[in-house]
Amino acid sequence: MEPMDDAVRVLAQRLKSLRTRRWPEVKITQPMLGEALAKGGRPLSSGLISSWESSTTPKTPPLARLDDYATLFCTPRSIKDGTLRLLPVAELTAEELAERGRIRADLLSLRNDAVHEPAGATANPWDFRDERPITIICGSLPPDLTASLSKYVDPDDPDYMDLYTYADIDALFELHGHLRALNPASKVRRRRVDTVSPTEDFAGHVVLLGGVDFNPRTADVLADPAMPVKQVAEWDAGRVYFEVGEEHYSPTLERGADGREILLEDVAHFYRGPNPLYQSGTLTMCNGMFGRGTLGAVRALTDPALAEANSEYLNTRFAGQESFSLITRVLVMGGAVLTPDWRLSGNVLHEWPEETG
Repeated sequence: MEPMDDAVRVLAQRLKSLRTRRWPEVKITQPMLGEALAKGGRPLSSGLISSWESSTTPKTPPLARLDDYATLFCTPRSIKDGTLRLLPVAELTAEELAERGRIRADLLSLRNDAVHEPAGATANPWDFRDERPITIICGSLPPDLTASLSKYVDPDDPDYMDLYTYADIDALFELHGHLRALNPASKVRRRRVDTVSPTEDFAGHVVLLGGVDFNPRTADVLADPAMPVKQVAEWDAGRVYFEVGEEHYSPTLERGADGREILLEDVAHFYRGPNPLYQSGTLTMCNGMFGRGTLGAVRALTDPALAEANSEYLNTRFAGQESFSLITRVLVMGGAVLTPDWRLSGNVLHEWPEETG
């Protein structure tokens, strides 16, 4: 018997054990589990659940399903009035989140063995699988953009709200909760760039949000001669684009009936590499020419509909690479960001390192 076959069977046994032995006093059937995992959609068939639990020819579930298993079996509250239900991660207690993290780590480790992935492989780039702190560093909005908020951005005013001074707050809000859910044992901090402590906030994993105009740390990273992508943000001169050699990647705007420019398509840059100030940490950068590009770069790996597919795209395309980056289109429809699907032709505009062979 091949080692991989053994690993697949161990995962199948673990999944069946969760269903049949996690709460012995409750009988959880395959149809019940399929209904709960459907999240209100079409129930998963008993045949599919059975294939994941099979002792003879087991199938390996997608990563997202293992996330759901961990969420479902981390708390007895998943059972109410005899019905099995999947609670939103945001509703879990700290203790339940910790248990979810333990179950999830166990299942992902078994799945990695089953599909021949190395123990350190990361399914989703936002899942760091360690207990190191994670710091999100955002740009600081300049006074001319916060003037209309008056007292809300004045630290001496009783109504002061710190987050009003952050750039890219949509992306921050999206990412902060996601990082906490995927890394329950890690301390997740947010910092405005002008309040960063290099000795404390760069110890661990660092995420830079936003472009060079509001976030000087992003500018520092892009200024590295080894970085192939440069960001040009000379708004008054109309020079607004990412630059790779002689290629320029620009957002698309049109002028509306009222004369204002409307954003139809942004461009964004996603970068992952080692933390230059902390040997065991990583540095990730999500920056668009506009805020909605930054949000799109973040959502590519947080959106439940596309996070798994985009993660697999990165893991396949950049396998074995310590540093990598891509420039992506981010469509905007009716003012709303559409999460980019990196598998679709034309959505990824540039990749580094380039493919060889």
